[in-house]
Amino acid sequence: MDKPSTIDRLHAREHAKPEIPNGMHERAERMKASAPQRHFEATARALPDKLFQDHPGVIAAAAAADAARARSKRLSTASKQMIAETVQRLQAEVQEAAAEVRLAALDDVLGGESAFPRALAAMEHHQRLQHQLAAAEMAQVTICSMPMGAGEFAAAVQAKENALRDLLNGLKREYLQARPELLEKAGA
Repeated sequence: MDKPSTIDRLHAREHAKPEIPNGMHERAERMKASAPQRHFEATARALPDKLFQDHPGVIAAAAAADAARARSKRLSTASKQMIAETVQRLQAEVQEAAAEVRLAALDDVLGGESAFPRALAAMEHHQRLQHQLAAAEMAQVTICSMPMGAGEFAAAVQAKENALRDLLNGLKREYLQARPELLEKAGA
C-alpha cells in the first residue's frame, strides 16, 4: 500500500472536521441557546439605577442598607469603656430615682394627696431609667463580645445591600420587558 503524499495529507487536514472534545458541543449549543437571555440580563443590568430611585421599595431598601452600614461603622468605633461608663451612670441614676420614689410617696401622704401624683411621676421616671439601663446593658454585651459579633453586623450589611441590588435588578428586568424596543436598540 502506498503512503499518502504530503500534499494529500495537508489537503485532508484542511477539510477534516475538527474534533470537539466530549461535552464541548453540548456546551456550545447551550451557550448559543442562552444567548438571548444573557443579552436580556446584560441589557437590564446596564440600565441606570437612577431610573428607580423614586420607587418606594428602592427608597426603603436603600434606607435599610444605609442604616445597617452606619450601624456597622459606629459599632467599629464603639468603645467598651464608653458603654461601661454609661451603664455605671445609669445604675447610679436608677438608685437615685428609687430613693426619689420613696420621698415622693412620703411627700404625697404628708400633703394629703391620696392619688399620689408625685409618687406616680417618680415611679414612671424610675421605670424609664430601668429600661434605659437594660438597653445599655444589652448594648454592652454586644460591644464586649466583639469582634465575634462584628461578623453578624457585616453579614447584616451585606444582606441589606444584596436585597437592594436584587430589587433593582428585578425592577430593571420588568422595565425592559415592558420596553422591548430597548432590547432591540442594545442589540444593534
